[in-house]
Amino acid sequence: MGYDTSDTPSLILRNGAGIGNEDGTIMITPAGITENAVSEGLIKNDMIGKGTINADRLSFEVMKKDDTITIS
Repeated sequence: MGYDTSDTPSLILRNGAGIGNEDGTIMITPAGITENAVSEGLIKNDMIGKGTINADRLSFEVMKKDDTITIS
């Protein structure tokens, strides 16, 4: 708990540096959970509700209904 670079009060949760094999990476910030907080394989496709993640939040192109593909 402290202040960010803009002097805004913030809560940041890190992976316990120096305890076991934890490395101190940031897990949760005021903006939400970071990708470091989600273990590989923890979330499966059927665990995500319809309409909860929009295409603009993904880091890859998504085909939508009525999209077309042109092959030349």
